[in-house]
Amino acid sequence: MEFDGPGRFGGGLFGVARWLIEGLLSVFVLLVVIALVFILVRFLLIATTAAQLYVAKNSPPKAPVVNAQPSPVAPASPVTPAAPVAQAAPAATKPRRMTTPPVAPPAP
Repeated sequence: MEFDGPGRFGGGLFGVARWLIEGLLSVFVLLVVIALVFILVRFLLIATTAAQLYVAKNSPPKAPVVNAQPSPVAPASPVTPAAPVAQAAPAATKPRRMTTPPVAPPAP
């Protein structure tokens, strides 16, 4: 009695044919997986390069680097408050009276 399992061809020529077909299918699946990984990695590398170029092109310009050492500070001079400025009184002026020429009644 052979206990290969249900629905399996057990030996002889069918065993060799099954082995050959399963091997070819396994190699085909392996090639498909390798191709998908290659395409994914290639896409990610190109997308990363494109993103770097986009950021370099569209980022605001960097400010020039100034000397990192602080410059010496002059000693502070004493501050004296300024004398208050006297404000002149506004001149008394008469308000102007707006006069408009009389309006003629419309002609009949």
